[in-house]
Amino acid sequence: MPEPRFHPDLPDPAADLSGQAAAVLEAVPVAMVVRRLADDRILLANAAFRDLEGVDLGTASDREQEVRTTAGEPRLVQLQDIPLRPLGLLLTVVHDLTQVRHSQQALRASEQRTEEEIRRLAYYDALTGLPNRAFFLEQTERALANAHRTGCGVALLVCDLDDFKRINDTYGHELGDDLLRAIAHRLHSCTRRGDILSRPGGDEFALLVPRIDRDGEILAVANKIIEAMTRPFVVRDRELHAATSVGIAVYPDDGEATGDLLKHADLALYAAKAEGRNRFQFFNPEMHLRVQQRTRLEAGLRRALDRGELSLLWQPQFSLRTGGLVGVEALLRWHSGELGEVSPAHFIPLAEETGLIHEIGDWVLRNACLQAARWRQRGGDCPRVAVNISGKQFSEPGLVERVMTALREAGLEPGCLELEITEGVLMHDAEHAQNILMTLRQGGVKVAIDDFGTGYSSLLYLRNYPVDRIKIAREFITDITTCANDAAIAGTVIAMANSLDMRALAEGVETSAQAEYLRALGCHEVQGFHFARPLPREEFEALLE
Repeated sequence: MPEPRFHPDLPDPAADLSGQAAAVLEAVPVAMVVRRLADDRILLANAAFRDLEGVDLGTASDREQEVRTTAGEPRLVQLQDIPLRPLGLLLTVVHDLTQVRHSQQALRASEQRTEEEIRRLAYYDALTGLPNRAFFLEQTERALANAHRTGCGVALLVCDLDDFKRINDTYGHELGDDLLRAIAHRLHSCTRRGDILSRPGGDEFALLVPRIDRDGEILAVANKIIEAMTRPFVVRDRELHAATSVGIAVYPDDGEATGDLLKHADLALYAAKAEGRNRFQFFNPEMHLRVQQRTRLEAGLRRALDRGELSLLWQPQFSLRTGGLVGVEALLRWHSGELGEVSPAHFIPLAEETGLIHEIGDWVLRNACLQAARWRQRGGDCPRVAVNISGKQFSEPGLVERVMTALREAGLEPGCLELEITEGVLMHDAEHAQNILMTLRQGGVKVAIDDFGTGYSSLLYLRNYPVDRIKIAREFITDITTCANDAAIAGTVIAMANSLDMRALAEGVETSAQAEYLRALGCHEVQGFHFARPLPREEFEALLE
């Protein structure tokens, strides 16, 4: 510290000031020094100044200095010279800026945290913490620009969870959110350094692989994702399955712009789902044509009800013992004014995927009930009418109410209606399925399991459901007279039905040999071309008469 310009052995410099002024300056908490202008001699350094070490009075005013107190605490100070020329004095005020500096630093830190929070909200998903769509698109643009310079490949993978809506509907959105977090963590474990996994929204994830040197790299990543997602998740003590379908587009073969790659990855994703889900699919140009056809089909299906293009055919069902008519299955058909006859194998899956199955299914249910009621009103016995209920319809709330409303509005007795559901529907949520079937049974509605044998085929679960009829899938009837395995399966199903006091009905019976074989096995009922094809209403009415 520079030596003060007065000697401790000299008389008290404060004596040059009036005693009152010296006392005031001494008591002021701000560090001050009074010097004589003529020779720069210090006349007074108050207590606040004497508590500072390292103050340099010899340079210009208004500068900042780092000093310390006599206790060793650091201080940031600023000197201000105030000439008092009439008195021949120079007053130097030492302002302590330490708190101001701390406040500025705290403010800058707060601003930085605010900027980081704004960036987090703008670029990251709040639920999973993954980058969101905006961040993903920015990074994709950078990756493509770099790939253009270096000549390397870039891959976009779009992952969509299979049937995630059912999990949300069954267990609630809170558990669904927990599952999404677990999925994000597992998918992230499949990535490599430099890869960017994002959650654009909903149950969709996207992965950017910014540098690919060999085709095998992207195959390895895709296989790793599929394998990882086939393992069950344990969320809130529940074991859940959340398989995913993946669509892949690669730069530059599938597009050179971000928008094109995303569009083509989405097309590949749809193809993966159409081929059975829980798999990955690379984009190829043929998908454009298929998507155009699908778009045209969907647009036509959405207008089919309003245009009156849907109709019902009636598949008779017969007793093998008496040969008499015992039932009829309502079969949906679509004759499009633009596309002609469209196979149910094409439009039913599309209706389920788009959600149109609910409106279409209700139309089938209402019209089947109305037609059955008209036949009963004409007199004579009317066989039971069977209506197929899809898995989407069965899981939708309010199914029982819609069934009862259709019966009531048609004036049809509940015992005349039979609902056909598949084995898979029962197994998605066994407790829910049991409650629905019990409620339907209490209301008098009959229930049949369709395509039995192609799904789980377990006697253990079947005995827990109120089922009236088991329909043996046509796959086991076609070669029943020549294939021992098919014959064994059909015989087991028939024996199972007998033991549970149910009826067995064989579908797709096309030859007399098949019919005789089924009769020998004790099968109760049949339907198929050997007995009658699906009939328009007028022809079925002739059969009734």
